[in-house]
Amino acid sequence: QDLKSVTGHFCLETTDCKPPTVSTPDGHTWSNVRVHSAGMYAVCYCDRQCQSQAFWSFLKWQLVAGPSSSHNWEFYRGVQFDLKVSGWGLNRSNRLLVIEESSGRCGDADLAASDAVSVPSSEPDQLSDVTGFGIQSVAYAYDGLQVNCLFPHRLTAEQDTVSIAGVSSSCSYCEDVLAARPHKVIRVPSGTQFVIPISYHEQDFPSFDSYGGTWVRSSEVNFQNLLASFPGTYRVCWSSHPSASAIDFSATAGTVSILEPPIFDAKVFPTAVQSGVVAPIVIAFTTRSRPRYSEDLGETQLRIRFPHLDLLAPAGPVSGSPAEVPRSGAKQNTCGRIVRELWSSDPDGFPMPKGCFYTSEGSSDAALNEYGILFSARNGLKMATSYQIVLDAVAMTPTSRDAPTDGLLQLWSMDDVLLKPFGVIEYGPAWLHREVVPGASGIQPKLHDVDGVVVMGDSEVLDLGSGKADIQLQLRAAISIMIVQGSKLHIFLWPLTQWHVADSCTVACTAHMNSVGGRLEATACESPLCTTDYVVV
Repeated sequence: QDLKSVTGHFCLETTDCKPPTVSTPDGHTWSNVRVHSAGMYAVCYCDRQCQSQAFWSFLKWQLVAGPSSSHNWEFYRGVQFDLKVSGWGLNRSNRLLVIEESSGRCGDADLAASDAVSVPSSEPDQLSDVTGFGIQSVAYAYDGLQVNCLFPHRLTAEQDTVSIAGVSSSCSYCEDVLAARPHKVIRVPSGTQFVIPISYHEQDFPSFDSYGGTWVRSSEVNFQNLLASFPGTYRVCWSSHPSASAIDFSATAGTVSILEPPIFDAKVFPTAVQSGVVAPIVIAFTTRSRPRYSEDLGETQLRIRFPHLDLLAPAGPVSGSPAEVPRSGAKQNTCGRIVRELWSSDPDGFPMPKGCFYTSEGSSDAALNEYGILFSARNGLKMATSYQIVLDAVAMTPTSRDAPTDGLLQLWSMDDVLLKPFGVIEYGPAWLHREVVPGASGIQPKLHDVDGVVVMGDSEVLDLGSGKADIQLQLRAAISIMIVQGSKLHIFLWPLTQWHVADSCTVACTAHMNSVGGRLEATACESPLCTTDYVVV
């Protein structure tokens, strides 16, 4: 007996074990026995002359459900991640508690969950026969018991362990052996068949009734959507069932290390200085010289997250689009629904997206808070390269609090989607490069809501063959509100990332003829000053 695995009971030698704590005519009791490691344990018994092995007999196999304690996970702050827990007899009732590494041991009564790592209260995901009647039959196999399923099982031989329920037999002992403990999958003949190590002679094979039979992979559960807000090392404790008591989280599943992702430079350049309006923004960033970009990566992704929707929020996809598109449903036409322009300093241009997606993942009120761009294998972002993304957003003026330290927008350059789904190559928090202010109100100068600006001319196509653009605009103020001296008019050229403009510009003002008392009078109009401004600096 391993003294580290079991406490409260000991055997100094094979036949020299601790006597019972209490003995009565009804039986014996060994008190305060505690098993620290999950697995299958053989329970043996002796009632007399226990110094002799001949008087010991096998009583039963006992399953001690729980996780392996050797897990060591690594993830990044700010990125939702999953914890895959392996062990024995695991199920969807299991729960996790994440604590500070220095706060104590799993199972201590005064433990408190760490504020740095949030663990959803929902049940974990587990590979299983979700129909509840997925076992078609149980049959003889040369190396064990073959389970035939109605649907594909996705189990792996020599790696997965299954628990089976609902299968009856004319042999009560055979039925008990099948249901009493988990069984290792030793062979997978096909996608709907697997073999477990319970052997019978073919001529003595018992009959099994599999109606209502079901299976579950009890060697692994997957706890989804955890999120860490601070780097550090934390201990992960396990409970067999949902509980508010720390004592029930008595098993240690392992430790999780939360890393701070490397940072690259990123900025957000708004086109509109008025708060609360939908307008394009330019997200500009430059990757660092990280060798990971040059490795033979599979599909990668760039995630654009809006962590403070009250200050900067995506305008959302164009009208008629789905409310959400998960990464699994990413398509190229979705990119056109959320992105206006893409630009790169790379001579090959911005890498062609395989698809785009948008979600409200992690949003407290299910509001859209993240865009994503999925890149094909070996066609992602490059190191030491500048990129620009233009999309519509709504910026607000901060009122009662300072600008968040984690950025109004976050860019996450993610690692290989298949091999490192929660890995981060680089991360860029970004703030607005220009301040936005409330719009005009009261008697402040304001353009007319309907035809405040009209592009004049007979053609909708402007010929730039001469290398110069001659554009005529007609301006109209809102009713009873004058456009006064000192007012500014910002004119943006589209697409934003494709224009090269001179450092200076010339503007002339043509007076508008107004009818005053039956006479036409010219509105006073002086030529305004014109300067070139750059959206991205």
